Amino acid sequence: MKKIYLVLSSILLISCSSDNEGTNTPVDLTGKLKSTVDSEGVSNFLYYTNGNLQRTNMPHAYYAFIYENNKIIRDSIIFYDKGVNGYTYSYTQNLITESVSIGDNNKIKKKFFYDSSERLIKEIGSRRQNDNTFLDVAKIEFFYEGDNVVQTKETSFETGQYFIVSYEYDDKKNPKYDIYPSAYRKIWLIPKNNIIKRTSDYYGEQIYQYEYNVLGYPIKSISNEEVITFQYY
Repeated sequence: MKKIYLVLSSILLISCSSDNEGTNTPVDLTGKLKSTVDSEGVSNFLYYTNGNLQRTNMPHAYYAFIYENNKIIRDSIIFYDKGVNGYTYSYTQNLITESVSIGDNNKIKKKFFYDSSERLIKEIGSRRQNDNTFLDVAKIEFFYEGDNVVQTKETSFETGQYFIVSYEYDDKKNPKYDIYPSAYRKIWLIPKNNIIKRTSDYYGEQIYQYEYNVLGYPIKSISNEEVITFQYY
């Protein structure tokens, strides 16, 4: 079964406004993610002086953010030879309630819904039609234990088919958690802890093993023979 509604899951972006740069006194980046190395090569994480993530340079592309009042209002992934994709974000107070795709894939709109604890509980995905309107095509529901998402259920409105993914976590620090604003983490499911097991209807079971440093951050992960190493400031 094909995944009903694909999510661009690892967007990290640059900014143009002075809001991103903060004061002239740099914040302490100790413990923040500096780079990762995997089979594709090295990815470097660059920050503004206020600690906001500025850019991630990857072997085949780079990610960038635009901020406003320390909120991400636009992200982009720029492929060196294949164009640009990304999203713009709309907020209600401090929560992202809508995103619209931009660039070469400007066909997707998402709406986000939260519970009284400001946990994301539902996402509605729409696709742009020929008359430039949007048609709802799928929903994703989120289920929690504490603040961690332990299961998602994605359902096609057209066919009724659904796609379930379950998650288990360690009790250590996710190196990507602190480099994104809270609202952005919620919609892209960037958890506080590291995923140690992911089970899905489509991909089956995936196990993640980690080695940690003295601060409790992973320095190596291994999954399905894919090895990633992590370096920190």
